[in-house]
Amino acid sequence: MEDFWWKIYRGDPGVPHTDPDRIVSTCVRTFAFSAVACFTSFARQQLSHHFNWDDRALMFDHHHRKKAMEKQQQISFGKSK
Repeated sequence: MEDFWWKIYRGDPGVPHTDPDRIVSTCVRTFAFSAVACFTSFARQQLSHHFNWDDRALMFDHHHRKKAMEKQQQISFGKSK
């Protein structure tokens, strides 16, 4: 069994990925792909949704309550009649 694996890792010409120059470039490309994949998923998560819908509703409500307090109006909690 050791003879089988020895050929693969010692640069057997029949196996294309064992060329010493290709090993380095393959490792670099693998690392670059992993870094890009991790960064894009992180960036998509961080940059796409700053607020969820509940946060936006609370900000909207806060804005209108603040304006009503500035005008010294009474704040109604239900539908206006």
